[in-house]
Amino acid sequence: MEETHNTLKFAQRAKRVTVQATPNRVRNTFHEVWSRCLRIHEVCVKYTSAVIHALQIVDEKQLLKRYQKEIVSLKEELNQLKRGTPEEDLISIREEVLIFVL
Repeated sequence: MEETHNTLKFAQRAKRVTVQATPNRVRNTFHEVWSRCLRIHEVCVKYTSAVIHALQIVDEKQLLKRYQKEIVSLKEELNQLKRGTPEEDLISIREEVLIFVL
């Protein structure tokens, strides 16, 4: 009789148990992480393109300076040719220009 009474008490407690369903957080977490990764990727792409652009500007400025120096050197060589400088001087000037360009 005691077992029957305990069984009934257990059944009464089991009736009061409520189930609270929660959404699957693993799937939501995956999508959250994936969207964060995409945002980080977008920022990295923007940053990288900005850095590349900045480096190109620096390279262009350096090239411009190099070309300006080369123009000055070539003008000097032309002036010396007009004045009739010796061949040895012209060879040394050409070597300097080649070293500068390379």
